[in-house]
Amino acid sequence: MTPTTTDPRSHIPPNSLGCMDVWGGNDPADVSLRVTGNDAHLLSRAAGDKGGGDVYYLSTCAAGMVTRFLIADVAGHGEEAVASAKTLRRLMRRHINTADQTRLATDLSREFLEGSDAGRFATAIIGTYFAPTRHLILCNAGHPQPLLFRSSRDEWTLLTHDTPGVVASPGEGDALGIRNLPLGVIEPAGYEQFALKLEPGDRVLLYTDGVIESKDTHGKMLTASGLVSLARSADRVTPASLVRGITAQLALLSNGQPAEDDMTLLALQHDGAQPPNMSMGDRVKVIAKMIGLG
Repeated sequence: MTPTTTDPRSHIPPNSLGCMDVWGGNDPADVSLRVTGNDAHLLSRAAGDKGGGDVYYLSTCAAGMVTRFLIADVAGHGEEAVASAKTLRRLMRRHINTADQTRLATDLSREFLEGSDAGRFATAIIGTYFAPTRHLILCNAGHPQPLLFRSSRDEWTLLTHDTPGVVASPGEGDALGIRNLPLGVIEPAGYEQFALKLEPGDRVLLYTDGVIESKDTHGKMLTASGLVSLARSADRVTPASLVRGITAQLALLSNGQPAEDDMTLLALQHDGAQPPNMSMGDRVKVIAKMIGLG
């Protein structure tokens, strides 16, 4: 993973993350990253001057087979949200290398409920990219739906369980039969995940609700459909140009007014690159560990 940054306040990840290493936090960041199979760009901005309630983490396997990323948004504003974001940041670092990401979401939800202020919760989206098969696996805990660009169709859409090509996995349930709630709402919580095979040129955009709840000069919110429109018109030569194009359009819509909420965007662009050769036996072991059987 080789990063570049344009924000001196961001915590720049090391030039090479080893297996089980983790980079992230809730500080402002404007960072380009290169991982096996994908170029990426992360932009995170806090609405206030005391840190933000958005949290992000990335982890990669040294062999380049698996990349894990996580974005979360703590409800609320101000110092209480920042304190809860720090609690969630600590929990993410402890659990991010849990192989089964539905179990990761369950563990995060339980411990966030126990360790944060009463009534505090967070939405989150957890992703794993498995390079040998080019699959992106997502687990959504009450978070805004990602955007998907299919290069073959030259089309942006919302990425949901019903998107063509998506394969869903129920994951672990809970006693009440309730799934995919934000972290910290109820215990026990159950989560499911879904997988999508990426093709060269495909793009995925993850974001927090500060993006789609941003307002124009008339007080109208952007919404997810509005973000799809911005993505269609933004420069998408690179993940960085896509993210910066969207944020530039948001600034124009608001006439430069300060954002009311924290804002984080993570853009991935798939290039089809494969990790170093590995035996079928090793590949099976990695897959088994990812789904909690190893």
